[in-house]
Amino acid sequence: MGLFDSAQDVLGRAGEALDKGVVAARGAVSGMAVEQHAVARGFARVCKEGWRQGWHERNGGNLTCLLSAEQVEQCASFFYTTPSSWVPFSQEVPCLAGRVLLTTAAGAHLRNVPDALEENAGMVEVSSDGSAWRIVWGFRNEGRPTSEISAHASCLAARQAAGFARASVVYHAHPSNLIALTLLRSWDSARLTRTLWESMAEGIIAAPYGVCVAGWITPGTPELAQACQDAMETANALVMAQHGVFCCGYDFDDAFSTVHTLEKAAGIYLTARAANGGSDDFENGIPLEGLRDLAQRYNLPVNWEFLEG
Repeated sequence: MGLFDSAQDVLGRAGEALDKGVVAARGAVSGMAVEQHAVARGFARVCKEGWRQGWHERNGGNLTCLLSAEQVEQCASFFYTTPSSWVPFSQEVPCLAGRVLLTTAAGAHLRNVPDALEENAGMVEVSSDGSAWRIVWGFRNEGRPTSEISAHASCLAARQAAGFARASVVYHAHPSNLIALTLLRSWDSARLTRTLWESMAEGIIAAPYGVCVAGWITPGTPELAQACQDAMETANALVMAQHGVFCCGYDFDDAFSTVHTLEKAAGIYLTARAANGGSDDFENGIPLEGLRDLAQRYNLPVNWEFLEG
């Protein structure tokens, strides 16, 4: 099923003891350590910078990267000779069949990822039919992937199915201003998108497809994975009420900077509202024509449906 031939697909749990010592010795003589590769360094940088922004309290947030064939080849000598057992996704992702994901560990504090990648993250292989995953590297000390692994896989699958074949990074963070917005009212996607687009010019540039919003959903559940899949069919960002944001990007910078921009736009809106006596009936804001001018000047693929209603 993909990178490995194994007759023990149903044995044990995902965090079972793996043949790590043998692989470490084999990898040590076959090339640069996983942590030294560009994809691992970029992964660690996002985790650290998100923590510095205050988006990753305790073990909050997670990150996943869909590796290219070249990146897998660079790291394959360090893969476990005996992968873990298969664990089903809550939704099948056939377009990711046989691919490898680098993802944060369940319970990991993202600020620790740069210092101990193999303990706080790892790689999983997707089965040949896209129905399950198994550990092939990392997650030391009986770790396991983030509880949002199904949500992340669903995000990637939905974006690729929507025609965005380069989508490779899913970033989930807990930015304070975006979460605070969801306490004010029950937003719909069009209204939230308009609010963020009208608050600062970069909003529509960072998220031209709009920003979807969902009500409260318990983290780590199939319902959250389904909400992610539904949202990513049309947009590249989803704000979850009282929870945070999921963003799907082409690379680490794309995903991180989109979250950063939306969080700043939310902060500007909240600051202006507080200065306006709690009202969002502002004298100024980017008009519809201004948004159209931005879209034309920067050749943005804007989803204008988010400005209707």
